[in-house]
Amino acid sequence: MTDLSTLNNALFAQLTKLENATGDELKREMERAKVITDVGKTIIQNGQLVMEAQKYQNEYTAVKPSGLPKLLTGQDNEG
Repeated sequence: MTDLSTLNNALFAQLTKLENATGDELKREMERAKVITDVGKTIIQNGQLVMEAQKYQNEYTAVKPSGLPKLLTGQDNEG
């Protein structure tokens, strides 16, 4: 996953799989959903840390970064 939009799409795709699963397949998809959710939480926490670091960089340094960090957008700062 390269950005938060991709993560969001993956979470909704997993939700659809859960809605359509039954029996043993539902059990497997529930386990998979837990793993995806745990990884997603970590990605979001990393994004929050990046934003917090950029906030302090903007506040305390003379050099100001342009755009949002690549981690959050999946793009280079120029694009």
